[in-house]
Amino acid sequence: MKKFIYSLLFTFMLLPLMARTVYVTRHGQVGDRKYFDSAVRDIKLTPLGTEQAQLLAKYLTGKLKFNGTIYVSPFYRTVETGVHTAKLLNKKVILEPGIQEIAPQRATRVMTLSEIEARFPGLTIPGKTFTDKWRLSFEDNAARQKRVGDTLNRILSESTGDLLLVGHGGIVGNLVLEFNKRLAPGVNKIKGIAWNCSLFTFELNEKNEVVKASYTTEYMPDEKVTNNFRKPKIPRPDDPRYGNKPQATVNKLRAGERWLLITRHCQATGKKGKNTFFPIEGDGGITALGVEQSILLGKYIKKLNFKGTIFASPYFRTTATACEIAKITGCKVYPDARFQERVSRNGGNLKNGGAALAQLKKLFPAEIAADAQLADNWMLKQKEEYTGTHQQRLQEALEEILKQQSGDIIIVSHGGAVGALLRIMQKKCGIKNIKGTIWNCALFKFAVDAKGNCRYLGYDISFMPAEKVTSNLKATLMERNAGKKKDFRSDVDYKL
Repeated sequence: MKKFIYSLLFTFMLLPLMARTVYVTRHGQVGDRKYFDSAVRDIKLTPLGTEQAQLLAKYLTGKLKFNGTIYVSPFYRTVETGVHTAKLLNKKVILEPGIQEIAPQRATRVMTLSEIEARFPGLTIPGKTFTDKWRLSFEDNAARQKRVGDTLNRILSESTGDLLLVGHGGIVGNLVLEFNKRLAPGVNKIKGIAWNCSLFTFELNEKNEVVKASYTTEYMPDEKVTNNFRKPKIPRPDDPRYGNKPQATVNKLRAGERWLLITRHCQATGKKGKNTFFPIEGDGGITALGVEQSILLGKYIKKLNFKGTIFASPYFRTTATACEIAKITGCKVYPDARFQERVSRNGGNLKNGGAALAQLKKLFPAEIAADAQLADNWMLKQKEEYTGTHQQRLQEALEEILKQQSGDIIIVSHGGAVGALLRIMQKKCGIKNIKGTIWNCALFKFAVDAKGNCRYLGYDISFMPAEKVTSNLKATLMERNAGKKKDFRSDVDYKL
């Protein structure tokens, strides 16, 4: 009998490893600042991201009968995605730093084991390589691919049965590349977009070679398939954070919202010339085309049913643009030095210091607000204003007027300042990128509710014919569309 048992055990030891399946997925949708855990400085899934993770979990445990081991990157979003499958299986996820997010910069604050356990009680196990200082730094592409490959080898050697690996967009790409290196003869490479919670499946033989591979998002409706808030699989006009072109047509506010509009001044020129207006000594002028752009913008803003206040940098070109809008909308203009152009030289940008409030009121008596205030020496005079200082100045000004003003708001500023304001609004709206060239009088539209929540409603130049869209005297939209390089000019030569 003993000989039989020993013989049986010896036979089992000689048997090859069992074939198994490895599933690779990306975390659910993130990108909305409303779901930011400030205590650990990490982002949670959005409600749609949670739904994606739940749909994936049901598909894995239902149709695919998955009942294996789950490895997750220790970030909040990946742990949260993995635990939805773990809960259905009454299992725990393994925290695996080897499949963490790409690390091109210095390591930032990450969740410790105790913080992870507090947020996911009873649902996690630290992997063999997990430490509280698990975040990597300054990792190049080659090092990342090696890290992922080494991790995959280790996971396959230390585990048995089916696996689920929950990583990040770039890391999913690294994992897919590693599996494509392990293809058995005759097996084609797998391709697929790493959408949130999309699924790559690799069936392995006893040698851990891929004998079959597939990719699917069939368990999610196409309208729920996303790449965070960068771009969905199909257009989602219900959410302006995706940056789709249809946003430019979003011209209606919801109940309780007001307009926050940001625009650049009309066409300006640095030298006197034909069809150019220079009312303020030492300050740049505007062209006749610039006046026309301002009027077109004013008419468009009136169609938006704008009823509020116009804030403008005290430079002539910005104040003049704002006052043309005011003539059409019936609103008042407040010159505000906080929205002035970024300082680029010692002593201030204008030798004469810019227009005094009295001069601006004389030029625009009906448009400048009677209670407007502006210091005579409003121009900033430091040697140079750094990007961070410039943006901080604009952010403080924006936050203050949002608190003080209850109605609609327009800010008329300069190209660089508009760019800085858009970066500020990206964070306030929780979106990745606001696209749109900052042409003269180009309009960026936002909605703000009573609680300070913001929505981006799009970028618009539709109210101007293409031949009238300019960047001062540097370039036109028509030239750009024709592939012509920027043309720096010294005088006005547009057909007016």
